[in-house]
Amino acid sequence: MLKCICTIQTQHLVDWKYSQFHLKETTTGKEACHYLISQQSQLFCNPINQYQQKIGILCHSEQQNGLFKELIQLDLISPASKIFTRVATLEDIRFAIAYTLSIRLAGGWNPVGKWFIHRQQQNFLDVEETSETFQAVQFEIRLSGFQIEVWVCGGELKLYPISPHNLVMNLKDLTHFKEDSNAVVHFEPNPAEHRFFYLPKVRVGTLVSVSRNLPESSPFRDYADLCNYWQQQYGYNLPEESTGMVYFNVAFTGVGPSRVIYTYPSCCVFLEPPLSLPISTEKSLSIIRQFWTYLEPLLASFPGRMAVPAWLINPLVRIPLQEKYAEDLKQDVKMKALIGCEEQIEGTSKYFPQPPTESFTRKQENKPSSQTKAQFKKKTAGSQRMNNSTITQYFSKQNPNIKIRRSATKVKFNPVGSR
Repeated sequence: MLKCICTIQTQHLVDWKYSQFHLKETTTGKEACHYLISQQSQLFCNPINQYQQKIGILCHSEQQNGLFKELIQLDLISPASKIFTRVATLEDIRFAIAYTLSIRLAGGWNPVGKWFIHRQQQNFLDVEETSETFQAVQFEIRLSGFQIEVWVCGGELKLYPISPHNLVMNLKDLTHFKEDSNAVVHFEPNPAEHRFFYLPKVRVGTLVSVSRNLPESSPFRDYADLCNYWQQQYGYNLPEESTGMVYFNVAFTGVGPSRVIYTYPSCCVFLEPPLSLPISTEKSLSIIRQFWTYLEPLLASFPGRMAVPAWLINPLVRIPLQEKYAEDLKQDVKMKALIGCEEQIEGTSKYFPQPPTESFTRKQENKPSSQTKAQFKKKTAGSQRMNNSTITQYFSKQNPNIKIRRSATKVKFNPVGSR
């Protein structure tokens, strides 16, 4: 369950502008964003997915001219490049902040899909079995009025590393792949086979081929160059030795020879997506506190006043009930809005029922008065009261196949013939 661990009050959200820059063909948007984020602590940017050479940068109006000159000096854009600037929407701000934080977190928390795995434990890329579990967090950036909120969920993940035995090959190709150190095996596109998941986004791709060595078309010179790339981009520590490593050549979009092929080491390929395991609330809070110790310095560059709940700093402080179920309350409110009960939202939720004083008052109102009690007694005074004997006679007539045994304290009903 997501919990709000930090709110930043700022009046500058309405002053932010979102500028889109078209980069030179030699640099991709992801590479440019990684470089800018590592060089400037107060910069928020993100690559624009629809375009390989386009990035969006969040800044104030007075920073635009200086930012344009700096990008020209870094040789990321040309002086003739066009800049599209608009008032930043809430989605622009949220996505730019979330992407920037995810890059800065890679030094201590490695991205695996929507999760971030803590690095101060066994390297998850060295695991060969599924018995190991790893502490991880999910986080979201939310905007509410003039404040930025950071929501976090702590958990444990079970990973499913792949092995060459999971590849579907005929006996001839398998023997060739095992014996020849330069072997390459190609595959036909088949959605039913080789449905693997590739880091860091844990998304499915089309397996084109597997090889024992880096392919010639790969942009990496050797295994050390490949390790350096994964370390700089995502903070991954690949195994030091490449012994036993298999390289997966994958395409995510396009068909035919024009498609782009990406090379993944086998340690960055999963057989199944990570599985989130249920853990206790105390363990989840412990993971969130570890995450906060790493995140707090990264938030120092945010303009505004930061507020942190007491339970996050002091483990002896309990989480207030209102805060503990805040996420469920929001879902409850959304559901009531969908079914047209907006006017009843205030104070009505399965997690926040009406105050007990109201229910007590309701009981008092429905409680019969003394006059009503007197009338009821007069009405039932002449009626015959039921006793054990009349109960026995009644059930004997209604159920002739039931034998009734009566004791001083209770009546037992047993079918005839049973003991």
